[in-house]
Amino acid sequence: MSEQSRIILPERLPIDPNDRKILGDCYDLFCTRQWFRGADLVFNHPTHMCKTLVIKCEYKPVAEMTEILGFIQSRQISVDWVVMSHDQHVKYS
Repeated sequence: MSEQSRIILPERLPIDPNDRKILGDCYDLFCTRQWFRGADLVFNHPTHMCKTLVIKCEYKPVAEMTEILGFIQSRQISVDWVVMSHDQHVKYS
């Protein structure tokens, strides 16, 4: 599987330019990381009840968590993780 084919593109792009920038910055920062599979921006997440970046990953990157949380906190949004298997099926969220 090539490096590009493992990335899952967002289901839909946000209308707001600021939200597009958040999603674009996320892909720019993390798309080359081994754990990253994709991301979506959910505006009223059922768990967090606020704007949430849902990161799809192969595993939770504990070693890089401070960088990820810094990215999230600087944009004042929440984060939710969806851990996926190699064949793009959800393991757990």
